[in-house]
Amino acid sequence: MSIIGFGGGQFMRLLSNLLLTRILSPDDFGLMTLVTGFLIGLTMFSDMGLGPSIQQSKRGDDPAFLDTAWTLKIIRGGILLGVSTLIAWPLALFYNAPQFAQVFPVAAISLLIAGFNPTRIDTAARHMFLGRLTAIELIAQAINIGIVVLAAYWLHSVWALVIGNIAGAAVMLLLTWLFLPGHINRFRLEPEARSELVHFGKWIFLSTICGFLLFQGDRLILGRVLSLEQLGIYNIGQFLGTVPMMLGGDRRAAVHPNVPPTSSLRRRQQYPHFGQGPRGCGLPVDLWRGDAGGPRARSGRRAVRCALHPCGRAAGDHRAAATAADPDQQL
Repeated sequence: MSIIGFGGGQFMRLLSNLLLTRILSPDDFGLMTLVTGFLIGLTMFSDMGLGPSIQQSKRGDDPAFLDTAWTLKIIRGGILLGVSTLIAWPLALFYNAPQFAQVFPVAAISLLIAGFNPTRIDTAARHMFLGRLTAIELIAQAINIGIVVLAAYWLHSVWALVIGNIAGAAVMLLLTWLFLPGHINRFRLEPEARSELVHFGKWIFLSTICGFLLFQGDRLILGRVLSLEQLGIYNIGQFLGTVPMMLGGDRRAAVHPNVPPTSSLRRRQQYPHFGQGPRGCGLPVDLWRGDAGGPRARSGRRAVRCALHPCGRAAGDHRAAATAADPDQQL
């Protein structure tokens, strides 16, 4: 189910990006890249590990414990919205992007909305009831993409992406409250539960910092030295280059779950059939990545150039570089 959810979600993201590059400008993507990067940063740096705590705690099914975690999430969401409002103008000055001061606080409303997500999400993960949760996530993402595309046709500005960000959080909240079974949360702060949750969250902080710098640091650094147009093209190309590799990795992991991670040369020597899988099972991914019928970077660049609007075709060059930069993905 996790593979279906990840693969389906990334495919829809890919489709929406291809559509939106024909409607919005690279500047819009560049500005939203900065906004999203800082939203992710605020979320990760304030991560208390509430979900993992619910999943591993002996009290993970205790209503008082669940209500305390839910209440802390809401408080955290409100604090993040306030912090976003305070830092929006200084960041706009730092990146020389005046519109950032308007867009960032509005986009941060999604963090407050997400704080109201029920703990039934974490309970479903705790008990491995992933089928319905995966279906809800995919439906919410499909609705979100539809809203973003319609808003983009209507507004032709970065506000379409902001509206989509908020609408996606609201749709996810609505679907999980309506269709996930389990305890109905209410406001409560039990001292013992709060102490356990906060203590567990302290161990999450260090790994969170490393993860944020690894996956978002490049965008926030480049946002200072590149124009918004260049940053938008970089972000599109980075997404197009990395997601197909992740999809290929997940597909191979599903076909060969017992093969340990190692270098591509050793994989070929030890597992000569590794990565082949059922006949034709990975052809769409391989065609996009450029593994089928020729050099990967060149064929992948052609695929992107055919798919994207002329203003976004420069992303194809970056996509090719991103793919070629990871030789371990070439099996």
